[in-house]
Parts: sequence; C-alpha cells; structure tokens
Amino acid sequence: MNSLAAAMLAAWRVHANPKHTDFLHIFLTVLVWAAGLFLVSLLLPDDLAQGAQEFLGWCLAGTVATLALLASVKMLEGLLDS
Repeated sequence: MNSLAAAMLAAWRVHANPKHTDFLHIFLTVLVWAAGLFLVSLLLPDDLAQGAQEFLGWCLAGTVATLALLASVKMLEGLLDS
C-alpha cells in the first residue's frame, strides 16, 4: 500500500508543478483513510483485527516517512531555486 501510494505520488509529481504540491492535503487524505480502515478493523475478530491494525500502523508510518522525504526534497529544491 505504501509503495503504491509513493508510486502514484511520483507519477503525479512528474506532470505537476512542484511549487503547487500540497503535502498537507495528501497527508490528511491518507490519515482519514487510515482512520476509516482502523474503524472497519474493529468489526473483525480479535486475531484479524490485531493483524489489520498492525499492518495499518506500518503503512501509516511508511506514508509519513515518504511524505517527510518528499517535503524535504521540495524544501531543498526551493533553496536551490533561490
């Protein structure tokens, strides 16, 4: 899931203007989807819910790391442009 999100962001970023990338919107969208999946996992039996919640935790941590990396690259690009 994390690699799919990173690939989609990278493919979208090729055609987008890098100065108009809204990382807060992307992060909040991922956070809302993770919260929704977490709520759905509460309906599962305990064993499946624990595995699903651990998986979501790792995906969310990977998404935050990916967005942090993209934000730092954007900041460095801004420093090089000025």
